[in-house]
Formats: sequence, C-alpha cells, structure tokens
Amino acid sequence: MTHKQLKEFIEDPKAYMSQGQYGRRLIESKRERIRNWRRLIESVTIPMKEKTGAAKFGQKDRLLENVVGEIDELEREVLAEIAECIATERIVKAAIDLLARSEKHKSILELRYLHGYNWREVADKLHYGEDWICRQHGAALAAMKRHAVELTV
Repeated sequence: MTHKQLKEFIEDPKAYMSQGQYGRRLIESKRERIRNWRRLIESVTIPMKEKTGAAKFGQKDRLLENVVGEIDELEREVLAEIAECIATERIVKAAIDLLARSEKHKSILELRYLHGYNWREVADKLHYGEDWICRQHGAALAAMKRHAVELTV
C-alpha cells in the first residue's frame, strides 16, 4: 500500500474497504438494464420482406441496429467497470493482507469486502453468530487502523 492509501484507510476504514462493493452494485445494475433491453428487443418482430437483388434495409432494421449498438456500448461500459472493480479489489486485498494480523479477521474481511456477502452469509460461512461477526468486524477495522497509523509514523 502506498502512503496515500494508508492515509485514506486511516481517514475512514469502512469506506475504504467498501469501495469495491459500490462498483459491484453499479455493474449489477447495468447488467440488469442490459437484460431488460435484450428482452424488449426479442419481443419486437420485424416483418420479413421479399428482397430482390441487393439487401434493402427498412427503417425498423436501422432502428434495431441502433438499439443493438447502444446495448453493445453499455456492455463495453460494464467490461470497463469490471476491470476497475478488479483493480479496486486488489487494493482492498492488499490492505487486508498488510493490515489485518488475525486470520479470523482476514476471513471476515475477505468474505464481506471481496466476496460481497452480507453479515448473515459471513456468519453462516464461518459458523458464528451474526452479532459476533459484526463485533469482530469492528475490532478488525480498529486493529487495522492502529496498524496503519503505526506504518505512517
């Protein structure tokens, strides 16, 4: 982690660790939009016309091409955001590896921030109660913050 990243972590550990989750939600939202647009396109029928000689495209054909092009653009945006999420997750993973000293804390943090599980799912995966997991999460962030402060001095 860079000195700047350590300072960002110290400022707000939870926000720093959550930065990848926001990207995942945005990506899922766009993926849902793409699915909805595809369903709408599939519901539209373009009547087949007798074509003589060279292919002739009608207004509906051009409209369909434009809509498909827009969906392709949205898919390219999603791919770019996935690449950003991967880079962000690497940063979060580096913070966990560097700052979390307990394997128990690392497990909680990775399940929450890298896998995107909610608190109940984290608790189920680790076979503990949800309240205990939440307390350990707070303890993990506090310990990581103390360690980050030590590294910046």
